[in-house]
Amino acid sequence: ASKETEATDSPCPWEWMLGHWTVERSDGSSAKVHWDKLGSNVDSVVGKWWESDGNEFQELVGWEPDRKHLIAHGYGFRGSYFSVRFNEVSRNSMRGFLRSRDMEGVLQMSVVHLNRVSPKEVQSKIIMADGSIVSETFRRSK
Repeated sequence: ASKETEATDSPCPWEWMLGHWTVERSDGSSAKVHWDKLGSNVDSVVGKWWESDGNEFQELVGWEPDRKHLIAHGYGFRGSYFSVRFNEVSRNSMRGFLRSRDMEGVLQMSVVHLNRVSPKEVQSKIIMADGSIVSETFRRSK
């Protein structure tokens, strides 16, 4: 590896949220999610989401060390998906951009902020294109 490559191979600073989590949202919806590390030598996780509307997402989350971005892609039923690019990542907070499509085909673009409150709680704020805000609370359940 070149010196340039070695300098950009830093591990993801965000502490992965592994295991079972519940998500409560200010819009009344909720979810359960489980994240697993893909392997000790891989800076990525896989997630499985069970949404309160019956949708389920398979998610792949990974770290791009040269760009210092954390990327998440999730794919659900009837063409639904989400794609998040966190371009500001630290150990206990992230900020980035979310694009999503629901099961009815409605597209959303938003800005996302995640802040770790404790090892068992993470707060999220999703700022929609129209300025409305959905807050989320992630709690470790197991």
